[in-house]
Amino acid sequence: MFREYSTGKWVIGGFLLLLIFAGLCALWLQHETAKIQKEEAANIELRRQLIQSEKADTDSKTEQAGNTFVESTTPTAEKPITETTLVTKKIELTHAQTETESLAENAAADVRVSPFGFGPYPEIPEGLNYTPFWNRPPPTKRSLTHEDAIKFELMSRVWIKLWEDGIRDVTGMGWAYGKLYPNRPGIAYVWYEDEEVFPGVFKKSISRIKGLDIDPTAMLAQSETMGESPSFENLIPDNYKVLDGETEGIEPYTYLGLSKQ
Repeated sequence: MFREYSTGKWVIGGFLLLLIFAGLCALWLQHETAKIQKEEAANIELRRQLIQSEKADTDSKTEQAGNTFVESTTPTAEKPITETTLVTKKIELTHAQTETESLAENAAADVRVSPFGFGPYPEIPEGLNYTPFWNRPPPTKRSLTHEDAIKFELMSRVWIKLWEDGIRDVTGMGWAYGKLYPNRPGIAYVWYEDEEVFPGVFKKSISRIKGLDIDPTAMLAQSETMGESPSFENLIPDNYKVLDGETEGIEPYTYLGLSKQ
């Protein structure tokens, strides 16, 4: 009988231990479930806040874009940009471009060019004491031959270049042997030849003078009338500078840098 009592006691004790263990497991499970639910709730709240924050940023950007669009299209007192204004500005720019092109065309039309292939006429310096050939009246030009017209244009170009080079005391200019000789105060151009003074004896004597204020031929005639020996040497004043006509003349094409036509 005592043995049966002991066995029943152990069965009851084991059952009670099982109940206690089951209760502890239930309490632990409840605690863990509550913890998981709490964490899940926190995660849900965090996601909700993130979604609201993103939505707020999107709404803010949309509002800013909307404000920018309204500002750029709505006319105000400070910045009235409208379709009419843009069209007006475009018309103004078109007019300005047209005027610029017109001025350029007029400037190009005003550039006068030599009919002899010498390019545009040079600009006339201020104060020039000479009227260029191309600015002279047509009747004067019509009476010239083609060759003479070329010579007059070259003479005009040389005169202008001399002026620009600082030589401004030219009073006239003439051609001789394909060169130009400017008439300047105190300067005479002379040409020499061998003169036979005795049979077989020669000396260099002046055969031609250019640049003097008085016609040499008239001066020679006057000397003969007065019974003097006619000589070009006697016609040159002492204060004159004598230049050799063979070497001192101006070759116009070289001086002007032009190609000979």
